[in-house]
Amino acid sequence: MQYKLIPYLMYKNDEITVIQNEKTTCIITGTNLIDFFTRNDAHYNLSFI
Repeated sequence: MQYKLIPYLMYKNDEITVIQNEKTTCIITGTNLIDFFTRNDAHYNLSFI
């Protein structure tokens, strides 16, 4: 099962962007997703708005 999750921007500067929601945290440099982790083993779709 996949869930549609809407992330929230938590932090942004010239080097990194951190977005997260209730289950997922992403750390992004430039346009590259460098770290993606979740508190559960399910697969998630992230919707960037």
